[in-house]
Amino acid sequence: MEDRFVWMTTRRIKPGMLTDFERAWRPDPYPSGLRQAFAYWSADGQEVVGVSMWDSREACDAWRASEAEARRRDAIA
Repeated sequence: MEDRFVWMTTRRIKPGMLTDFERAWRPDPYPSGLRQAFAYWSADGQEVVGVSMWDSREACDAWRASEAEARRRDAIA
């Protein structure tokens, strides 16, 4: 079993915006230390749970503090 840091988020999405959200949710560039990421949507497409697995908490925190992640969060909003 490998040690990984898991980061989970839950968001509500405006009706009809799931496709736009999904496009913006994908990080660019791909973060260093990110191993896997999954998104799970509610049946009505208005709630999403994101789960990402990282090499370490430090790798996740570095991404969360990055300019690329700030741009991604703005696009998601």
